[in-house]
Amino acid sequence: MLFGFYAGVVTGVLLGLTIMTTLVSYRLENFHRMNAYLESVIAEKNAQLEQLEKSLNKGKYILKSVDVVFICEDEEVDLLVFETELKKKYHALLGKEVKTLDAEMIAEVADKRIFRLDNGQYQLFVRKLILAENLKLWIEVRPLE
Repeated sequence: MLFGFYAGVVTGVLLGLTIMTTLVSYRLENFHRMNAYLESVIAEKNAQLEQLEKSLNKGKYILKSVDVVFICEDEEVDLLVFETELKKKYHALLGKEVKTLDAEMIAEVADKRIFRLDNGQYQLFVRKLILAENLKLWIEVRPLE
């Protein structure tokens, strides 16, 4: 009888520790993802600020930001990886005069690009592009079979 009581207490403690560890690791993973996202946003904003400071007071119509909208049916895809890599590619365009930029060349940077991630390969397709003070791209993400 006493042995059964102690076995139940030990089992309950172990089960409670397992559940608590699982919850804490889940929260930690969410915080890690949010931290990575915020770091990429800060890096992007710093890059925009540098480019804008360089082209300040020129009085020309310049590219100020790059926005990427992803169209993806697969919920498990980490779109932050795609966004970070594409913004690195378009970083050089910030601060340049809009009329000197070629929209077709901008689209070809991302169109039909293949990314290899841990959970598979994905191909990007540019569906729409708006080139103004803010470059906006709509990109479809498809898994490769």
